[in-house]
Amino acid sequence: SEVVRFAGLWLYRRPWSPRLRTRWSVIRWYLRFGWFVFLSSNLNFLLDRFDDFWTGTVLGSRALGFYSKAYEFALYPRRVVAKPVTRVFFPTFAILQHDRLRLSKAYFRVCGLVVRAGFLFAGVFSLVAPEFVRLFLGDKWQPMTLTFQLMLPYTLLDSLVTLSGRLTTAMGEPQALTRVRIGQVLFFIPAVVLLARFFGINGVAVAADVMLILGFVVILPRVRRYVDFSLRRLFAYPTLALALGLALGWGMPRLLPFRRLWLTLVVKAVVTTGVYGGILLVFERHFYRQMVRLLRDTLIAKRRSQAPGDELS
Repeated sequence: SEVVRFAGLWLYRRPWSPRLRTRWSVIRWYLRFGWFVFLSSNLNFLLDRFDDFWTGTVLGSRALGFYSKAYEFALYPRRVVAKPVTRVFFPTFAILQHDRLRLSKAYFRVCGLVVRAGFLFAGVFSLVAPEFVRLFLGDKWQPMTLTFQLMLPYTLLDSLVTLSGRLTTAMGEPQALTRVRIGQVLFFIPAVVLLARFFGINGVAVAADVMLILGFVVILPRVRRYVDFSLRRLFAYPTLALALGLALGWGMPRLLPFRRLWLTLVVKAVVTTGVYGGILLVFERHFYRQMVRLLRDTLIAKRRSQAPGDELS
């Protein structure tokens, strides 16, 4: 297949004609761009690993097990929602970089999807965490319950900061995300050291929360250089829906106590999800129709752009 692909590209549909000519301005631009992307990736790796390293070194392997499991759950929105969405829409951001109106609409709709999915995941899991841990992990994992609940802001903002960083990178400004990562590192390392000493793994979770809040606050002005959007529209309805959903999901098992743990978990999850989704559908039906069309058009465009290569494989 590789031979057929090579022959098709270079004999049938040649993408470019190589010339023995050096354009140093282009080389310098790519080196600078790549350097900031490389630095940002390594700083992000440090942010992802330092809390584990310090927890295991200072608090011990048992505390590390509890913290790493809670952190693993907190990263699910990034893995399930943010990474696939970013992978699909990063080329779209780059294509629309000279069309502020369309870029703003694309960014807001994608962020809206990420925020709404993140709010639902974080809210439901924080509410059912006690039952979920006991049923699926066992009583020995109960000490991680509060740690995971404390990572609610991390779960909500991690995907949004990642997506915003990809937007600035697509605009040719990777240094914006690099500066954010530097600021996060300068805060996170001493915060983890200090809070872990006094509050254990719960203090480390709070340090991670504040680090993400700091990153979002710092990158927001950079994002506004390229797109126009309303934070109120982005967060108002999901916040209202989540607050009401959590209140009813928390209160229902207390009004009608259930003897079985799994039934309490199901009732909490169903009530919270139903209230959350119902409120959003009442107030944001138009937004979801636009989101479906945007996803459909983006996937179709991506499939068409890959068609010539697919035919040769």
